[in-house]
Amino acid sequence: MRAFSTFMNRVQSFVPWAGAGLSGLLLFGAFVPLEFPGLAWFALIPWMFALSRRMTKRRSMLLGWWAGACFWLPALFFLHPVTWLGYGILSFYCALYFVPFSLVMAAWLARFGAGCPRRNLCGMLLGAVVWVGSEYARNHLFTGFPMNNLAVSQYRNLSFIQIADVGGEYLVSLVIVLMNLALTFTLLRYASDSGRHKAWPHWELALGVLAVILSFMYSLRQPLEVVETRPMMVSCIQPNIPQDEKFFGESVDEVYRQVFELTDLASLQTNVQLIVWPETAIPDYINTQGAFSFCSELAAKGVPILAGTMRFQYLGENVDPAHFNSAVLFDGKGETVDFYDKQHLVLLGEYVPAAHLFPWLKKITAIPDNFSAGERSTIFEIDGHRFASLICFEDMIPGLARKAVHEGAHFLINQTNDAWYDPWYGSRQHAAHFVFRCIENRVPAVRATNTGLTCAIDRLGRMTVEGPSMQKWMLTTTVHVPITAGQTLYSRLGDWLGLPCAILMLGSSFFVAFTRRTSLIGQPRDADV
Repeated sequence: MRAFSTFMNRVQSFVPWAGAGLSGLLLFGAFVPLEFPGLAWFALIPWMFALSRRMTKRRSMLLGWWAGACFWLPALFFLHPVTWLGYGILSFYCALYFVPFSLVMAAWLARFGAGCPRRNLCGMLLGAVVWVGSEYARNHLFTGFPMNNLAVSQYRNLSFIQIADVGGEYLVSLVIVLMNLALTFTLLRYASDSGRHKAWPHWELALGVLAVILSFMYSLRQPLEVVETRPMMVSCIQPNIPQDEKFFGESVDEVYRQVFELTDLASLQTNVQLIVWPETAIPDYINTQGAFSFCSELAAKGVPILAGTMRFQYLGENVDPAHFNSAVLFDGKGETVDFYDKQHLVLLGEYVPAAHLFPWLKKITAIPDNFSAGERSTIFEIDGHRFASLICFEDMIPGLARKAVHEGAHFLINQTNDAWYDPWYGSRQHAAHFVFRCIENRVPAVRATNTGLTCAIDRLGRMTVEGPSMQKWMLTTTVHVPITAGQTLYSRLGDWLGLPCAILMLGSSFFVAFTRRTSLIGQPRDADV
């Protein structure tokens, strides 16, 4: 009997870890590549049930980190071709942002239980705020990593995510977490020992369902809005050059040939007003004579080209030139109009901090030199159409898209080279974020990739045209550019929801973490009404 009792104790001690891990895996299932978005609506329940067991603060925090690791390790697996070490570090770092939610909700359940509807409503709101605040913190701290907010799991659920033009991804995430917690508290009340609580009105579930219904009702009105637009024919090329061949030896000539063939074909199509190349489409700096002549001669055939390329700039004598990841616009006469330098660089992907002091740090990344960040958004103009480029992962950063729209852009272009990563898994996960930039600002967009998901997105977030990955391809589509842009609440106010949630998240987390009691074990006040 003693051996059996010991075995059961060990099994019971494992149950919370299994619940938290299951939630992490369910969350992963809601995102690309599995794409079962319905999982997101109840994924947090096993984790919440694990937190309802009495435990120490330390254990609740470890459970949160474990749930995060179970989500981020598979979610970011597409990064491993670049750097295994960087992939592991980033995954475990992102998992830390699950800790505040775990700590605060464990403390709430230990203190109040789940028997009182009034307190449950407060707990639901607190949990949703802490979750959103953690997303905001991850998106901004240490240059930010704004990938895979909970909202992005719903990028195909267009009848729900239209509320992003009010509060961005954070409002969408908040509604999803509210529904998770509504289901959790309802189930916990049914599991309570106090039978009389089961008969009370389930205001928790009512609040969660109401939030979802209002979101869907708001979304219904968006397709009915009449917006004046002007058509623009855009062609995006997808050369499909493997990353390990792009900058080396004999492959360089093949890169130029592929880009030339696709661009030449696009320029022959009727009414095309702009040809878009992906990020760093040609393996040389635009400042060099060969690269500049190549771009200029192609554009001189009559169709402007937005070329994804690199450029350098001399900053003075005895100073190394600055390197930029850029987009350069050539007009139909082959002359340069303007350029845009990428503003938000990818940590360990485009620069290594303190690399001049610690050269060994470069070994964990594939880049030979650090890039420099641009200082401005550039609004390009062709035939009266004003647009802006977001390079690589900049389409994940709501503030950059909003800034470009505020400065006059009426549609957006994402130029990216997803061949660095898994070209299907990573590229589709990457593209999902661009849907929200279109909804937040009510502007259309096109996406040009070296390989991956070259596509067009309308102002409602619909991917109207999608191309195949890992194939040489060209997308030609009509973009319906609105006459006015930047009129949404989100365009005007930005992340008005994220920052207050982050402040409340920090306050509640520190309050729980630094109280004298080290254990979250308490007598739940289920009888309070």
